[in-house]
Amino acid sequence: MLAPDDPSPTAARLRAAAARHVPLKRRVALSSEWAGLEDAPRPAQGAATLGEVIERCGGDAEYVREYLFDWSLPINAPGLLEGIRIPKFFANDFLQSCASSGALYRESWPSLFVGAEGTSCGLHVDTFGSHFWCAMLDGRKRWVFFDEAQLGQLGVDYSLSADGSFCPEADAFVDALHAAPLASCDRACWTDWARTRPLSPAVCELGPGDVLFVPSGMPHAVTNVGDCLSLSANYIDSTNLPRACAEIELAALTDERALELLVQLRSRGCSASSTPPMFDIGEHVPFAHFKEGDHSAAGRWPALGALTPVQPPAALADIPHATLVGDRQPLDLD
Repeated sequence: MLAPDDPSPTAARLRAAAARHVPLKRRVALSSEWAGLEDAPRPAQGAATLGEVIERCGGDAEYVREYLFDWSLPINAPGLLEGIRIPKFFANDFLQSCASSGALYRESWPSLFVGAEGTSCGLHVDTFGSHFWCAMLDGRKRWVFFDEAQLGQLGVDYSLSADGSFCPEADAFVDALHAAPLASCDRACWTDWARTRPLSPAVCELGPGDVLFVPSGMPHAVTNVGDCLSLSANYIDSTNLPRACAEIELAALTDERALELLVQLRSRGCSASSTPPMFDIGEHVPFAHFKEGDHSAAGRWPALGALTPVQPPAALADIPHATLVGDRQPLDLD
């Protein structure tokens, strides 16, 4: 608890963040929204503040259903980033190579998650072909994963959204795995629907100090076993660049910022086969350095003016698939 008269800069930053109003999510059964999450209804007195959300954890039964989900710290509370270090395993983020003037996704992460015990998100796959990491600060989260090859068995439906939604039976199966003791998540707790399918879920729990990596394309669902506080981020590196570019290219059909992101990735020389080094594997990376770029090569990301310019095509129909993804072969989107 902060002393109200604490004059320190750290206390001032925390008080400012605690006073910010935040949007909350609520998981809704049979929802077609991504991960089954819909906007929580706002109370008559207005949106809750971050401080109120944290204080409510474990309290009023109505509020414990609501979840602060993926709240961007660079955009909403940059003061909280002082002292944050990006795990070295995830620091080679091509999104940071883009110009800082509003490039899509560049300022979105790391983000904050605050949820009371029992809050959850349904089955989903992370957007734009991104990798994902989660660092637990407090509490425990249980994760259920499936191999990407099992998407069809999980009843994913892309008719309403490019992100896809999963059938109710799949979410019910995941909820059964969440409810079972961690040591007993075997077929004995499976639903009848799940027993008829060749599924092989993996279940784990994270506690304070744990960090988890979720590969691009992997279906997963999460529940908060206790009141939880965590930091997370989505990112692109050489291992998922082809998939990310393919998905961003589809988004570019309706979103000019997605097209700009593709052009910038190409301008920066990002490719799946010739990855420019960003950080030597050593210490974790202070956030300010992470935003600046390539310190391992005694420099930063080169200025856009120093590179061969790549102009956006006059029309989306003119996008040449191969030129947007470095030296890859043309994307197969069929």
